[in-house]
Amino acid sequence: MLIIKKILTLGLLVLLLVSVCYAAGDYYYDIAVEETADTYFDGIRFDDVKVYVNGDKESRVDEEGGKIDASPDNEVLVQYKVESMFDSQSTIEMKDVDVYVIIYKLYARDKDDFEEHRDNPFDLEAGERESDDLKFKVPVEIREGQYEMEIRAKGYDDKDNLREGYVKFRLDIDKERNELKLDRKSVSSSGYCEGLAYIAIELVNTGSSKQRLDLDIENYELDIHFDEHVELDDDPVHEDNKYYETFRIEQPKLDVIQGSYPVNIRIESEYSLIEETVTLTVPNCGEYTQDSEALDVMKARLEEQKKSGEYVAPVAAEPTVEVIYSENPVVTASGFPQKTTTNVVQKDNFLKKNPKLVLFTILDIGLLLGLVIAVQAVIKKRKGKV
Repeated sequence: MLIIKKILTLGLLVLLLVSVCYAAGDYYYDIAVEETADTYFDGIRFDDVKVYVNGDKESRVDEEGGKIDASPDNEVLVQYKVESMFDSQSTIEMKDVDVYVIIYKLYARDKDDFEEHRDNPFDLEAGERESDDLKFKVPVEIREGQYEMEIRAKGYDDKDNLREGYVKFRLDIDKERNELKLDRKSVSSSGYCEGLAYIAIELVNTGSSKQRLDLDIENYELDIHFDEHVELDDDPVHEDNKYYETFRIEQPKLDVIQGSYPVNIRIESEYSLIEETVTLTVPNCGEYTQDSEALDVMKARLEEQKKSGEYVAPVAAEPTVEVIYSENPVVTASGFPQKTTTNVVQKDNFLKKNPKLVLFTILDIGLLLGLVIAVQAVIKKRKGKV
């Protein structure tokens, strides 16, 4: 009987010890959530948060939230420290921690959220702190107003429980009355001699009022001159808020010296002036100069393709420079180095350009072969009767 009591007592002690250890282990997982009106920390906490807009520090912002003032196309830098709320004596590790900024319903057209994530997720051990920053540009096609912005971090602990933390900010978007952005400028010199070279321009009205512009593209040595009058709406929801056009050099000057020629782009309104230059590289057009019929044939082919609907207009290349201008008539660059590149557009081969002609040719050959076979069959049949 005494032995049984000792066994039962020992079993109860073991059970009590296991329960205490289990409770101690769960203590780290059941860590208290810290929450305020603008913050929420469950296992992950933000600290020492700073925000810079175009290099200027926002004084009313910290790890408890605050107000950020910005405009379209501004560069925003968020510096932060993110730390594990678990005791450093525990062995709990959070995996695949993702840090990102989200601005709710920012885009004007579809009310989609804007998100910018840290390059790579990382692991965070108990008690560990990670310092980093996150940089993004405020989109252009947005409206003035107040938006909710958050910096968020989320990951999973050893038991695959979701752990997350965030800090809320109020983002105030303000626009200048007359502001214009040259969003894209590109040039393709490929096919200059055949009349296929082009210059592409894209403008966006980032201001709060409608704008009337005069656009001029010129190079006197190459006899290039385009002029357009452009009106841009102030609401980014409307298609007229943006202007895009591809200017084809259909009448190339063939007797110029091979080399690079600057093409001047001038965009002027009542309050702003944009002056830019792109480089058009002219190849040796000697063969077309000596044989003008070759050029005439090429132009006639292009016209036929236009009429038949087979001609596809060239697509502009990716932007090589981004510049933003205020209503001050003096041109002000955004600080990024301006570069101009020449993008080569490869010509499609004859088969790709003339699919209908190829199809009809195949059908004609097939009919001709069928007719030959039928004639031979009739001849054989008549010989057999004879």
